[in-house]
Amino acid sequence: MRRGFFILIKLLLIPFLMQAQQGQYAQVNGLKLYYETYGDGYPLVLVHGGGSTIGTSFGHIIPELARQYKVIALEMQAHGHTADIDRPLSFEQDADDVAALLQQLHISKANFRASVTAALPACRWASGTRNWSTNW
Repeated sequence: MRRGFFILIKLLLIPFLMQAQQGQYAQVNGLKLYYETYGDGYPLVLVHGGGSTIGTSFGHIIPELARQYKVIALEMQAHGHTADIDRPLSFEQDADDVAALLQQLHISKANFRASVTAALPACRWASGTRNWSTNW
């Protein structure tokens, strides 16, 4: 009975504690990029797929991932909280935006979890900068 009570308290507190670090913006390449951070540990960058958001792609797994990683989840140009701006949408531009964000956050190495549509930018990040790694 006591164990069940602590599990219930933990389940109720985790979402509350996770909220504390959410909802930040960074100015990157002329874009006000929305991102959320959770947890501590080795950086894990989460990149949603086309037409998706942090919540729809990763909302259900972020609490578990944040137990062992510093999770950095992004919403790319014209998705979720990140507005569209007057520039073409491209995977290359997405990769440049993520690179600029990680540079601002002083992250030189990270693992990536990306949807199929975000895999091309993830591969570009890995090949374009030797200090980055991909781990699906």
